[in-house]
Amino acid sequence: GWMVTDPTGQDSWHSALVILNAARTPVSVTLPEGSWLIWTTDARFERRRDAAAVRGSHTLQAHCGAVLYRAR
Repeated sequence: GWMVTDPTGQDSWHSALVILNAARTPVSVTLPEGSWLIWTTDARFERRRDAAAVRGSHTLQAHCGAVLYRAR
């Protein structure tokens, strides 16, 4: 995966984390320190407005990805 940051301070988010799972089985990905909100995950390509903050790790289903973010 990779991290995207907003150096200008103009976005509502501070940083975003894009993670992908190319494996045939689910994998657990260790997240950077802090609290992350799920924008989208697995095969859902819409914003998850009901998602709680996650810490520590996030499990990705096979052949899926996720975008998590930290709000300002």
